[in-house]
Amino acid sequence: MTSPLKRLREARGLTGEELGRLVGKQKTTISKWELDQRRISVVNARLLARALDCDWPEIFGMPPRPPADVLELSRRVAELPPEDRDRVSQFVAALAVTRVA
Repeated sequence: MTSPLKRLREARGLTGEELGRLVGKQKTTISKWELDQRRISVVNARLLARALDCDWPEIFGMPPRPPADVLELSRRVAELPPEDRDRVSQFVAALAVTRVA
């Protein structure tokens, strides 16, 4: 099972040594983090996230945070009466189908 850190690193086309240079760590440290032989502190996760252009929780395998506009839209939809929420859901489903076709 590939670690989230390794997946993110490889998706960016970086070697362990290159990532290590970006965050000021040895490639052996990167390897130990990827093999879960050493814990990643939140401080180091933030450094890694900056280098990998992601949110720091993604380093631990958590989903990325939705953009602020998506969170606001979700909040507004949640405040609608149930029948309007259903209409919004149907509209989004229809929109998704037309974009795929």
